[in-house]
This record gives sequence, C-alpha cells and structure tokens, in this order.
Amino acid sequence: EEEEEEEELLSDEELLATAGEWEPNIAPFNTVHLSGRVGQTPQARYFEDGKVVVNLSLAVKRKYHFVERAATNIRSGEEETDWFGLEIWGQQAEFVAKYVDKGARVGVVGTLEIDEWNDRETGQPRSRAKVIVQDLDILETRAESELRRSRSSSSSSSSS
Repeated sequence: EEEEEEEELLSDEELLATAGEWEPNIAPFNTVHLSGRVGQTPQARYFEDGKVVVNLSLAVKRKYHFVERAATNIRSGEEETDWFGLEIWGQQAEFVAKYVDKGARVGVVGTLEIDEWNDRETGQPRSRAKVIVQDLDILETRAESELRRSRSSSSSSSSS
C-alpha cells in the first residue's frame, strides 16, 4: 500500500518567514498600463498652493482569447467594459484639460492606489481603487478626433 503524504499548507506568516526579503535585483512593481476611452470632459481643479489635478474615468474593453470566448460563449462585440478612475497632477493635468475630451482614445501608465474612507451617512468603511497617472498619450490622430467630434455633435443635435 502506498501512503500519500498530505502537504500542509503554510499560513501567510509562515510563508513570509520562509520566503524572506525580496531579492535586491527584483523590484516590487506597482505599474498599471491601460488604453481606452475617456468617460467625461476633463475639468482641471486648481488649489491655493498652485497644484492642479484632473480626475476622470477611463472605459477599457475587456478582451478575451478566442478559446476563453468559446468556453464562456461570448460573441465578438459583447465584451465587457471596465471603468477605471484616473487622477492626473501637474503639467500632465493641464495638458489633459486642454487637449483631451470625452471619448478620446488614450493610453496611460501609472500606479494603483486604494482610497479608504468612512461613509458620512452610514459610517461604513469604503474604498475605491484609482490610477495615479504618470504618463498619458493621446492614441488617436487629429483626423480621428475631428471625425469622432463631428459624429458626437451630429448625434446629439439629431436627438434633441
């Protein structure tokens, strides 16, 4: 008879104790790369100390591998959209407020942070993830931007 040895699972503390510190040549990363469309027209907020911030949302379509699509029965065009909160500071914020508008296709690189607070009404702890943007690139040409704007203005004027 063969006896199978059961492998004991380590607690988080035990695992950390056996793993030790990060190797000096391996950096702990907190880097987020996203590309998507801006959810609203950016509005810069200026503070008394001269700092400027823009907060906006980014819609990112969730793409699936064809095998995953087949396994989950998701057809092309039925992708889900994830929304990310972006926080942009300084000159980058002023650039965004001046040159980026709702619907613009952009790419961002930043770090993920979690805001935590207590709800004013219920007192319950709340949290929200946001991306602190370090770099933002506009990923559409001027012609694509103008075409998007003309389509947007013609659809909004025909619905009125």
